[in-house]
Amino acid sequence: AFDIDIQFSGLENYIEEPAIICQNHTSVIDFPVLLHENIPGRKYFGAKILLFKRLRYPFFRHAMSDLGMIKIDRDDPASAYKCLYKGADMVKRECIGTKEKAYLIMYPEKTRSKLPDYEMLPFRPGAFKVGKDKHLPIIPIVTIGAKELMPKRSLEVKAGTVYMRVCEPLYPQDYLNWEEMQAETRKRMEAGIEHLKIMRKKYERFKTLEQAMN
Repeated sequence: AFDIDIQFSGLENYIEEPAIICQNHTSVIDFPVLLHENIPGRKYFGAKILLFKRLRYPFFRHAMSDLGMIKIDRDDPASAYKCLYKGADMVKRECIGTKEKAYLIMYPEKTRSKLPDYEMLPFRPGAFKVGKDKHLPIIPIVTIGAKELMPKRSLEVKAGTVYMRVCEPLYPQDYLNWEEMQAETRKRMEAGIEHLKIMRKKYERFKTLEQAMN
């Protein structure tokens, strides 16, 4: 609808089993790109409860719930963790005896980063505690390009390209605790972002050459 192209990398790392997807967060566009057919399965997103309260029309609140949004009260950590653990159980339960796969989507930075050069904010522990306790793999996914198309606090969406990389998944049994999982996830996501920067330069050079030839 908005003429946004998505260039993928690392799709061979995507595992089709119940898991937690951790994605960096720079734009509202980060959410819909995960619904692309190249990233299959039902998605459940953790969303701050204020989004449900501030939406003016009940239709949108119902639509968010139907899309798999899980209400997270950031001011009540105990309630927030309870909702996340419930979401993890829902993801595992939905996959039992079916071919459909389900994933819990979490943004460990908590909010959209405005740091330069796609530097990530500090990670919150929720995704990694839930992954370790519920024995769910972590699939790190990174994107760049989205914030140029729709910056924070902007309602304008520009045409352009978003670059996405699926990083190698992490399995909770390979780590002593959630802290190790968190550190390794960040390491892989940082490497993934650097990979995408190189990929974007090559793609932009290719597009420039293609336009010149035409």
